[in-house]
Amino acid sequence: CVGCVWLCWVCLGLGGKVPTMMTLFSPFMIASQLDRDIISHSKEEPVFIGEQIKMITSVMTEFIKGTIDAGVDGIFLATQHLNQKLENNIRIKLEFDQLKSLIDNGLKENTFLIMHLHGMEPDFDLAMKLPRISGINWHDQKTRPNMSEARKIFPGALLGGLNSESWKNTPDMVAEKKKIVSSVKSVNAKGLIPTPHQTHPT
Repeated sequence: CVGCVWLCWVCLGLGGKVPTMMTLFSPFMIASQLDRDIISHSKEEPVFIGEQIKMITSVMTEFIKGTIDAGVDGIFLATQHLNQKLENNIRIKLEFDQLKSLIDNGLKENTFLIMHLHGMEPDFDLAMKLPRISGINWHDQKTRPNMSEARKIFPGALLGGLNSESWKNTPDMVAEKKKIVSSVKSVNAKGLIPTPHQTHPT
């Protein structure tokens, strides 16, 4: 695809000096942007909606393969539906199963994978059942688990410690430094990458 060709040129231009990651969204999240009433529609026509999401998963799988072949160092995979708000059967069938398929069939064994759980009440336990996750990012400043709780659940890299809202205006750097120090202490200085919990506002 054109995007993968462009990405290939970017990676070649950087010459491996700067790590590159491609941001992608879960198939169910993409489907929910195409159909704002997808939850109710999935209950009314489960077979049809399931087939459509599988088709999106198939396309996304090929796109991930293309980005990796183009030279990216990792994937930032985001979802806003792997949380306690969804009924368990929908969360597993339409979100978890498709994410697992995407990872199993699209990523290589050594692909660096960051999983972003967007929103409140993330289903951390279910997310931990996904394969090959190198690191995880969530709204740790707003919802559970906190950093120390997450460290007990997940042995990989934890990305967080900063509240993106506090950066909308000129941040109080002293306060932000305290947040980072607190986060580092909460995980015993192991495996923390200080980041906001979502896109940095501009």
